[in-house]
Amino acid sequence: MASATTQAAAASADVPPAYGAAGTTAISEAGTSTTATSSNRPGFPGVYRIGTANLQVPLVKVKHLQCHLNLLGAFAQLRQEVEASDAALPEAAMRLETERRWAWFVGLAVERFERWVKNINLAPTNPKEFAHAAAPPLDVWLVWHAYMLNPESFADDCSRHKSLLPLSALLGTSDSFFLEVLEELGDMNKLTPSEARIASWLSETDTPYDPLEAARVLTHQSLQCPVCEKAVQARYLESDGTGYAQQKFTVTCPACAFVITRDKLAIFRFTSDLALDLDSQKIRDEYGLGVYLPATLRSSVLPEQKATARVVKEQLLTVAPFKPSGHILKRGPMKSALEMAQNVGWDWSTVKTAVQLKVRARTGARVFGCYHDQRPFSVELVGAVLRQGSFVKKMKDLHWTEADYFENPDDELALHHANVRYHAFLDLMSSSPSSFLVPTLDIDLAWHTHQLTGPRYQANCKAYVKRYVNHDDKVEETHLANAFDLTCRAWFDRFKVQYMQCGCPLPGDTIGQKLSRLVSHAGSRYYPQAALAPPPELPELLAASHPSDHNSVAVPDLPHYKANHQAYEKKMQRRRERVLAARRRDGVASKEQFDHGGFGFAPAFLVPVPLYWGGMGGIGGCVAGAGNVVDAGAGGWGGGFSGCSAVSVYL
Repeated sequence: MASATTQAAAASADVPPAYGAAGTTAISEAGTSTTATSSNRPGFPGVYRIGTANLQVPLVKVKHLQCHLNLLGAFAQLRQEVEASDAALPEAAMRLETERRWAWFVGLAVERFERWVKNINLAPTNPKEFAHAAAPPLDVWLVWHAYMLNPESFADDCSRHKSLLPLSALLGTSDSFFLEVLEELGDMNKLTPSEARIASWLSETDTPYDPLEAARVLTHQSLQCPVCEKAVQARYLESDGTGYAQQKFTVTCPACAFVITRDKLAIFRFTSDLALDLDSQKIRDEYGLGVYLPATLRSSVLPEQKATARVVKEQLLTVAPFKPSGHILKRGPMKSALEMAQNVGWDWSTVKTAVQLKVRARTGARVFGCYHDQRPFSVELVGAVLRQGSFVKKMKDLHWTEADYFENPDDELALHHANVRYHAFLDLMSSSPSSFLVPTLDIDLAWHTHQLTGPRYQANCKAYVKRYVNHDDKVEETHLANAFDLTCRAWFDRFKVQYMQCGCPLPGDTIGQKLSRLVSHAGSRYYPQAALAPPPELPELLAASHPSDHNSVAVPDLPHYKANHQAYEKKMQRRRERVLAARRRDGVASKEQFDHGGFGFAPAFLVPVPLYWGGMGGIGGCVAGAGNVVDAGAGGWGGGFSGCSAVSVYL
């Protein structure tokens, strides 16, 4: 048993005790020390080092990792039910292929999420009461979860939009509200709301509580015509592909004959935000921080930078189509949102051309990329949910989402190990402020779970990493692959332990290079090797150290994409041939054995999320169009703004 003196000495030397041997000391989630038994159950570091901070208690609770995995398992089950449904869904949906059907269903879930946000019941004052009296259906959790995994946009939206302030207030009532509600609800596959909750949900959202039942009755999306402001009902699915959930969405206003498209809805929402007068006290009182444009208010170190946000908006208001009337030296009355939209012909390319000399290209791309349709969210939530599907599948393939998979304390070791590696990942972030780091699957699980704490995640990042850490929801595949290679090297340089433990060589690595790292026993003053390298008897940990590639997207029409992709494929092919030849020399001739490494998981080169890109009619050269899960040939990209981070996904 380690004495208190020994623990204090280890902490003072900044070398937390290693785990892997009997008699080491672990720190429980309550912050109290416990002693590992003599049955060789590993202990864990007594402190978690992030930059200059030594934490006695980890930022993420292992029980919350388990709650999160249970939720992912419920998501996988829900998707299976939607894709396997026969007569339970509308006939138009039944004609869709499974992936397209799921995309349609997610679109309905986003509508239900928005209705819920506008009617959140704040009466329950703690997670336990909320779980039993006001918890939403599983499909709403699906969207809420994906939204929070875009922490920068989520925090920005919650501070800017009054309609989202109740959601922000809800999350602020507890240290980890989202996760604590999950903990109280238990198995999300067996979510059984009370009759009172079912009735209240129906009154709040005008849809049934059960997601599949709601999918049968939600046939139209309610819109407001930008021109005459009359209500318009658009069918989600049309035989000619012009439904609201489809790529070629078009509906004609019956009152004024204005042809409504998703681009026009997005432009009108942009001009509506732009038309809010910053100098009007009445407007500021009514809209609060909503008078500023999205993606302009927050920086990596400040939650609010009103002066900068004001400058961006004022610059856009000097552009002729948006400029207020009056003398050039004295701003006159603001143009209306409708007048601004008409001045640019309801066309994003005209907007881009008009503002390109007034604001930085990256700034313009960030702002315009927050507009997708009529909704207030700066994240295109259908695409966000679909991108998370890859991660959900991988957790399921590892069997980590199975009920009671980690019930045995010895099996729970895998989650403790993932948690330790996540804290080391944060430490690496703190030492590499300008680097783009790519997590492995196990680290990404802990990272996602931490993000689900909402305000606490923001506070923790600011306190320990010294900046707000965003989770980039979409990254070009070749960039992600190269960044993962650099992350592996940076990790080894800092911790003297191999980042990816599965045994698959990295692109460009020889077998000798791989072997030299595996036999290295050097330690690190931050985390000893034993705390970061998984025990060899846990193959599921080896699989979990593969790169987390759910945010990898292919953007085939970008100018540099083809050359980069071809170079990457050649690199991958050389790697495959080299390793396969080596395996054959060692008597492993089966390609299947090579691909699966003996553990049943894919090789460690990245595969992008299968999204195909359609045009948004203007913001070319950036990831900001309507992703199309059906027609890979639709649309295209022009040159212009780069770095835009919005992706829309429709049938």
